Amino acid sequence: MHQLQLFESTKDIYARVFRCLCPRTALPEIVIAFKSYRNANCYIRWKNQRIEVRHADLLMSAPPAVTEAIAFILLARLYRKQVPEEHVAVYRAFMNDGGTRQQVEVLRRERSAKRMAPAQGTHYNLDQLFDEVNHQWFESALPRPAIGWTLSPARRILGHYDPVHHAIVVSRFLDSPEAGRDLVRYVMFHEMLHIKHPIRYEEGRRVIHSKAFRAEERRYPGFEELKEHLRALCNESSLPRRRRRRR
Repeated sequence: MHQLQLFESTKDIYARVFRCLCPRTALPEIVIAFKSYRNANCYIRWKNQRIEVRHADLLMSAPPAVTEAIAFILLARLYRKQVPEEHVAVYRAFMNDGGTRQQVEVLRRERSAKRMAPAQGTHYNLDQLFDEVNHQWFESALPRPAIGWTLSPARRILGHYDPVHHAIVVSRFLDSPEAGRDLVRYVMFHEMLHIKHPIRYEEGRRVIHSKAFRAEERRYPGFEELKEHLRALCNESSLPRRRRRRR
């Protein structure tokens, strides 16, 4: 890497990367802005005959090599070019670094609140289900998180555990007789396993469901049947509704 890069501004880095990716295209105006996002997000777009880039303010102190990697990734995607793998590796290593993850967690706690509905739903009480599963499967050893339903009936993500806010949220889509209490209880069990088996980082790779996680999940009674029920429920709900005939 060229030594002069140490003194480049973020805009200079983007201009240099643009010339590398698009050597026959005239350099457009490039506008860089740092925003107080709650995560290390980055965005790029073509607007008003110029390239607009937005970086999270967390990245203001990122090493030049990381800024260069982000510039390659964003500009390559904007111009539909292949993203160089070496730059993807630099970006992933930075994002998976313990120091970066700690900074992101602090920002998320300070800048965002967990939005969810109460644990008592129309048909099922998530607090009760947590207590049941905690007693039966974890010897009541798991610390109680914040628990609630999503504000809208999401169908793609049916539940998640947020370690930053220590919260379990289950999709309101499952708060129905069609889902059944056993299925909601299993989803709660799955999210509680994330508390017991937290995310690990191995060689720059994030491991969400470890072998130990998967092995313990498979021991849940009726695991295969419940997974099939879950798939069938989601597939059935994704079918387009027939239009009602007008009288």
